[in-house]
Amino acid sequence: MLERDANCCQSCGVRNTRVDDVWLEVDHIVPKADGGGHGLDNLQALCPRCHAEKHADNEAVRERAREFDRRNVRPGWLRLVRLLLFLPVVWTALRTTRDERGRRLRPLSVSAATSQPDGTAVTVDVTVAELWSSDDDNVGQLGRVRGTDGAGRARFVVWAGGRHPRLSEGTTVRLVGAETATYEGESQLVVDRWTEVVTDP
Repeated sequence: MLERDANCCQSCGVRNTRVDDVWLEVDHIVPKADGGGHGLDNLQALCPRCHAEKHADNEAVRERAREFDRRNVRPGWLRLVRLLLFLPVVWTALRTTRDERGRRLRPLSVSAATSQPDGTAVTVDVTVAELWSSDDDNVGQLGRVRGTDGAGRARFVVWAGGRHPRLSEGTTVRLVGAETATYEGESQLVVDRWTEVVTDP
């Protein structure tokens, strides 16, 4: 019968699973008192609550329904604990920004950003510490940045031909979607056409 009824209450549809901790009861569609038999065509699976609604005059069935409710209704304090555990996830999501390709990027410190594997897109708040000239026509700007808190340093390169604003020493910017790289053994942040440079973070 349970296999035929797909382990579901035939009234409300609740499933009998270990996760939900729901047990199902056998119900006679036509009650035995009214001449109903024990054949499969007269049996159905019901959860205790639905079974109690059908047999409101049967105290034993109603007691099983009350026990079912006690076991399956989550106490208020448990719901509060789950909410409190979920709040950091919400806070992280609110602090997350997206780059032009729709990737979710949370601002990192320079040290944390440069410790990511090469090719990782990161968002980082930096101050331009120094700029260098470059003979490479593909390089728009080249230099070194430090974290806005003064901690962490890294090389950075802005590829030429982009729509990025020109940076000057001492400027604080947010690099959204910069890629991590290693150049001659040194950590580097690469600003390419996918990177957004926010000059007023």
